[in-house]
Amino acid sequence: MKLELLQDLNESTQYRTRQAFKKSSAREIADHAFMDTLALWILYNEYNYAPVARRYASRTSALGGFNRYSQLGTDLYQTYSILQRQDKDILGGRPADSTLLNRVKFPETQARKFLKGIAGNRANENEVRQFLQLLERRLMIDNSNYKSVRRLVQQWPNLNDSQRSLVVTRMLQFYRAHANRSELYSILGQLAKNKSYKIDDAENAEAPKRRTMRNVAVAVGAAGAGVAAGRAIGKRLT
Repeated sequence: MKLELLQDLNESTQYRTRQAFKKSSAREIADHAFMDTLALWILYNEYNYAPVARRYASRTSALGGFNRYSQLGTDLYQTYSILQRQDKDILGGRPADSTLLNRVKFPETQARKFLKGIAGNRANENEVRQFLQLLERRLMIDNSNYKSVRRLVQQWPNLNDSQRSLVVTRMLQFYRAHANRSELYSILGQLAKNKSYKIDDAENAEAPKRRTMRNVAVAVGAAGAGVAAGRAIGKRLT
């Protein structure tokens, strides 16, 4: 039994076993792949973290394409592979997962070029920008917050510290909510700490906005006042 468990272990820290994928939806897998790609580009553009990014890109691309499941794959390899293979069964075969995976058109050729460019320390900024935009479309990213993050990340070398802090804060919020064991999450967290790229009192973009009872009461009161005012105006017009 212990041997079977060892044989089932993945190198990925977010998806430690094959069964771990069943806890994620296709939407979460696509979003995780997207955010890991953005994180990798950020780290590559940070002088002290570029070697880490290059090693990670090399490990992710070492298996060639993404056409097979492999226990040796990084988090990014695993998500890319599921999207490339449109593997709904590994996620549990839910109808919503099948629908999204059938619509996703993973840009494998461009993804491999992106990883090799980083691994070889020759990534082209213009090509990366085009790839990130393509990846967003192909993965059908529909979260406006993630889209805004991508628009800033693709210009990382030209951002000021305030913009970088906003980007990293939003990304860390994503990881905490959806991929808190991710390999790149911990590295991005180190970057945030070392360069103060974090806004401590920022609103959590991943938390659903809740209307408190007080807010509801205010809204109801306002609506009631509006109705009363409308009636008064109506009487004056008749």
